[in-house]
Amino acid sequence: MRFVKCLLIATGLMGWGIPSLIASDAPPRYWKLTILHTNDTHGNLLPFNYPDPPDPNTQEAQLALRRNIGGIARRATLVRQLQKGFGTTWLVDTGDFHDGTAFSIEYGGEADVAAMNAVGYTIATHGNHEFNNPRARWQKLIEMARFPVVCANVVDANTKEPLMKPYEILPVEGARIAVFGGHGKHPGLPCHARGHRDSGRHRYGASTGSAASSASRHRDFAFASGV
Repeated sequence: MRFVKCLLIATGLMGWGIPSLIASDAPPRYWKLTILHTNDTHGNLLPFNYPDPPDPNTQEAQLALRRNIGGIARRATLVRQLQKGFGTTWLVDTGDFHDGTAFSIEYGGEADVAAMNAVGYTIATHGNHEFNNPRARWQKLIEMARFPVVCANVVDANTKEPLMKPYEILPVEGARIAVFGGHGKHPGLPCHARGHRDSGRHRYGASTGSAASSASRHRDFAFASGV
């Protein structure tokens, strides 16, 4: 089961219109922004195959291609092609980039982050599978990333302070846009993929809250920074 994780961009998703993003009394101006999005790549840095024949009751059964698909090299090529045609382009990942192949698990997600650095991701957040690692491990992945990793609602269980940067302000031509990260709320932090059932509070000293409420709490700080 995949829990919800998201990047909340301060345009329509948080109920803030484009004019509110511009730190000026001048009439609103508009810019073009293309957002390329990935999620749940689960360590598939190499091309892979889905089972054949697939279970007819699964989404995979509806795919036109199920063999020799994906991989980071093809992803990078597609991103480069799209960036040439769309101007200002963000590449974002909403988590579960790690923990799905033996290679990814053996290296604790480091190969995945190195590949994302090479492709040139703009920003990301963590999904539940990143939290299958001990706290020191997923914090190391954040340090390795050459792109911001944001999440407003994964907090220290004692201090209630975010364990990641809640948001990042990214420039788009003349605008400054706040991008918040959020993790779907459920008891503790998820660590189900390899049979763990212990609470995130005990395993990490961390807990989750409402993504929307957490983003709202940090909104004023973002506005004060000129978004």
